Formats: sequence, C-alpha cells, structure tokens
Amino acid sequence: MDLRTIYTFILMNALTGILLFEWAWSKTDRVRIVDEKRDNLFPAWRREDTPKWSRLRFYPGAVSILPLRFFCMILLAIILYLVTRLIFIGVDITKKVPDSRRRIQQAWYAFVAFSCLNIFFIVTVDRKANKNFDYSHYLGPDYLKDLKEGEKAATIVPNHISGFDIFQVYTHTRGKVSFLASDHLEKVPVVGYCVVAGDGLFARRGASLKVRQACVD
Repeated sequence: MDLRTIYTFILMNALTGILLFEWAWSKTDRVRIVDEKRDNLFPAWRREDTPKWSRLRFYPGAVSILPLRFFCMILLAIILYLVTRLIFIGVDITKKVPDSRRRIQQAWYAFVAFSCLNIFFIVTVDRKANKNFDYSHYLGPDYLKDLKEGEKAATIVPNHISGFDIFQVYTHTRGKVSFLASDHLEKVPVVGYCVVAGDGLFARRGASLKVRQACVD
C-alpha cells in the first residue's frame, strides 16, 4: 500500500467522520438549546452538561475513530438481526414464543448490549439500587409498605436521551425487558424486526386515547 492510498484513506475517513458528526450534532438542538419555560416544568430532564459541549472538542474523535465505530455498529446490527432470525427460525414472533427461545433471545440481546456498552461507549452499568426517592405522589403515601426487596419492576421509565439508554437498560435487566418503541421504528429495516422479536410494542407519539388503548389491547 503506497503513501497516496494511505493519505486518501485518512482523508476519506476524516470527511466521513465530520459528516456523521455534523448530522448527529444537528439532531441535538432540543437538548443543547436551553428553553427555561420547558425545563422548569421538567427539572429532572434538564441537561446540565450541554453548556460544556464544544464542537471543537468532538472533532478529534470525529475525524479519527467515529467512522470505524459507526461501521462496526452497522455490522453488529446486522449480526444481531441474523442471529435473532436464527433463534426464532420456524417461530411466529408476533405470537407467544416458546420459553426456551425467549430465554435464548434475552441472553443474546443482553450480550449484544453489554458488548456495545464496553466496546463502543466504554462504560459500565452500576446495578446498585438508589433508595433516595419518593414516589408517594404517584403510588400513594403507603406504597413503601407493599414494596418488596428483590422483586422485578413491572415498568421502567428511564430518561431516554439516545440509543445508549437502550443498551444500558438491556444490560441492567440482563435482556429480560420489552420496549415500547415509537411506531416509526416499525418500518426501519432490522430495527423493526428486532423490537418485535424482543416482545416489544410500537406506539404512536401524541396519539389519541383510543389509539393508545388499542395498542395496549
């Protein structure tokens, strides 16, 4: 491989990284641009770190490792899809699937999520319970009397900001979770099938009560 080829590869890698980063950066306006009227209504969802974000600080990573990570994620998504297809071969995933297949699928999803967290995001998941909370406003004043240690949560409502949250929840629950996803993902190749295969549901944002109830039914 001559120097010209190497320089061309480095240049193409850098340009691809810049395009990917600028596209992603443009999608963060809703969290980067402070709206005090909105944020005061939802203080728990306020992003305190966004004022520290700097385009220039992201550029070194964008022009170097971002394209590689992006293409690795695409490859991993394809592998996830193919293995999931193999797990459910001969099974109608829109109906109740055998428990043995479900356990394999959950373990597979958990493994993929754990791999993504450690390879692409380079983080770990802390499974320690945070007991510094008060849900009496939502569950009633005596909810702690009925709270049993070690029992699984029926519903998880995370502060969903990006795809990172999905990997984190799957890792934390060891794959034993089903997602309620936005209905536009149903038609996305690979993603739509994997959501259904994971026993997930699709819901239309801003839908009427009748439409939402139909989804539950």
